[in-house]
Amino acid sequence: MGNKKIWVRVAVGIVAVVVLAFVAFTVVKGIGKSRISKNAAVKGDTSGDPFLYHDKKYHYNTDLVNILCEGVDRDTSLTSDNAVGKAGQADVLFLISLNTKTDEWKLYSIPRESMTVVRTLDEKGELADVQTMQITLQYAVGRNGAESSELVGEAVSEIMCSIPIQRYAAINFNAFPEINDAVGGVTVTVEEESYDQVIADRVKGYEVGSTITLKGEDAFTFVRERNSYVQESSSQRLLRQKQYVKAFVPAAKKAIKKDITLPLKLKNIMKDDMVTDISLSEMAYLTTAFSKVSFDDIDIITLPGEEVLGNKYKEYYVDDEAVEDMVIDNFYQKE
Repeated sequence: MGNKKIWVRVAVGIVAVVVLAFVAFTVVKGIGKSRISKNAAVKGDTSGDPFLYHDKKYHYNTDLVNILCEGVDRDTSLTSDNAVGKAGQADVLFLISLNTKTDEWKLYSIPRESMTVVRTLDEKGELADVQTMQITLQYAVGRNGAESSELVGEAVSEIMCSIPIQRYAAINFNAFPEINDAVGGVTVTVEEESYDQVIADRVKGYEVGSTITLKGEDAFTFVRERNSYVQESSSQRLLRQKQYVKAFVPAAKKAIKKDITLPLKLKNIMKDDMVTDISLSEMAYLTTAFSKVSFDDIDIITLPGEEVLGNKYKEYYVDDEAVEDMVIDNFYQKE
């Protein structure tokens, strides 16, 4: 997977759908809401017909807008074309789900090692092969950032019972240090359940119970590094990534309040390192909705499953029945 920056996609994902949105701000936000609600990048299976589940009738909640956020490990710009297999990997995957009626947000974490059907394309973009692999590898086979994101979106939709995904936002890890520091750094408290000695050896002040402000490479270390000799280190890293996301959002809000031009600066930082199909009017709407959210109360839900060690790499097998229950509870409504 390389020794690149595996960080919290939502941190930049939210910058993509929130910070960038300040550029357009409240301009035609009503148009943005209408467009993003009606047009899905991955349509999924959301027929209006009710169906029985555990002897109860359900229908899909059409008030939801689902946005796939991807953190991509790639040396070059996301906006340039590439050979099949050379697009990089989607090392961090989150799905943001917004209820457009209540303005409630929910975040879902899809482990990068989740085993799923990965579609391999040829140089013409035609289906060449299908294999069961880690979902992080699905991004690699697209010929450009947009195609890769759509392929990952289809894979995430399939894992999550064919829910629609309206939009995507992919960010290259290369943009991370400046984004982190542009909001003044991110302050976290070191938790025992996610403690890692590898990080303690590299980040000054990193000890259980201490509160530290992460800057530059220290932020990278906090969300990327792990002790690969410890079985649970991958899940511990995911806990740190979730913690970072929750801390990043209020830091970004506070920084933007102090400097209204900050979104423009961040947009410039990410111009070569972001690919998204979110329009300016849609960003404006998302920003307005996002501004009402208190991330103190928001939960980041990891798809239930089990992590095992494969022949060479970690493999995460989602619990299909538990995921189905989760999707029904959160994306569907009782008749």
